[in-house]
Amino acid sequence: MSDIVSVEPGTFEGGVAGWVATGASLVQSNAQAHSGTFSALLTVTGAPSQAYARPVYATFKTPVSAGRQYRTTMWLRAPVTIPQATVAIDWFDAAGNYLSTASPVASSLAANVWTLRDHTATAPGSAAFAVYGPTIQGSPTAGVQLFIDDAALRVPLAATFDPLLSRVRITAHVPAGNTASVDVQRSLNGIRWTTVRGGSRIPAPAGTDVALDDYEFAPGVLNRYRLQRYSALGAVIGADPTNSVTPVQTDVWFKSITRPFLNRAVKVVDHGDISRPARNGVFPILGRTYPIAVTDVRLSRQWDMTIKADSVSDADALDLVFASGDPLYIQVPPDGRDIPGGYVVVGDVTRRRYGHVSVRRWFDLPMTEVAPPGPDVVGATTNWEGILAEFGSWNAVLAAFGSWAEVAEYVADPQTVIVP
Repeated sequence: MSDIVSVEPGTFEGGVAGWVATGASLVQSNAQAHSGTFSALLTVTGAPSQAYARPVYATFKTPVSAGRQYRTTMWLRAPVTIPQATVAIDWFDAAGNYLSTASPVASSLAANVWTLRDHTATAPGSAAFAVYGPTIQGSPTAGVQLFIDDAALRVPLAATFDPLLSRVRITAHVPAGNTASVDVQRSLNGIRWTTVRGGSRIPAPAGTDVALDDYEFAPGVLNRYRLQRYSALGAVIGADPTNSVTPVQTDVWFKSITRPFLNRAVKVVDHGDISRPARNGVFPILGRTYPIAVTDVRLSRQWDMTIKADSVSDADALDLVFASGDPLYIQVPPDGRDIPGGYVVVGDVTRRRYGHVSVRRWFDLPMTEVAPPGPDVVGATTNWEGILAEFGSWNAVLAAFGSWAEVAEYVADPQTVIVP
């Protein structure tokens, strides 16, 4: 899996020495296994109000960060129905003091079938460590048994939509293990996965935090994201779809693939008819009534689009978008009124006034649809020249930013970066 952070022996193939039971005994068992050969068998003893198993805190506590989400998953199986079974995360502070437990409401666990139980919770403000595991509630009677397998604590990949910048921000933590690099992938159906631009083979050894912006998401539908992990030799270790988001976008956006700081929402006034030029030749032949046709696939779509800017400053900002000369990605919302979108190259741009005294400006844009740039073409929100031009000196840069990560997050002023 791509986001396991626990180091406890949650597969129990090597035994249960890293776990401890309360209100029950815990042994390794080969009577049942969800994967591999062994599982852990919890057997209620005495008359406890609840029985549970957890990793040994002193040895196998998992470091956590306050405010970060964590997810525990495990497979459970019981010989008879257990009326109140649940999974939990126990939080502790830096001194090892117990803080609280996060768990869903206990529910019935069906007999003789492996059932996946999971729970996601946010570490409280003073949390520094956690342990996790299954709990049988409701004063279970002595002899009740529960098999446990493939238990883990995870940091879910997070995907959040930023409507102001029209991007999905993906963050994830690479777990312990032999991961050398990761792909950040997107899917609209959970079956076919596409690597997010800039998310191919990101160097990401264990313990690395990965952050990536996806500007080419599909608006108005569920976008699923996952990490696919690779070893140093390039072998796929695992992939785990862990989060999804539905970006709610109502405007048409012009997006620069290589300069996302230029991205802007635009107001489309009109678009012309769409043409697809032919690449055919028709040749008359002496002595024959019918000519010979030599054909090929048609060229891509071509159309004219008119957009408006409500002020001169907005028009100047749009000018910078077109000044780059780069291919653009026209992203249209689901209710885009049949506005054509996709990857385009804009031809000769005409900027005109909307009346003699109006501050409005109209742009006439001849567009030709083009193939998407390759995945190796990635965007940057700024560059070193832009940083220096805006701040004047490295001392000013150091004073403005607390870390290099903040510098990388900075979004440049387009007027600084576009060459006049």
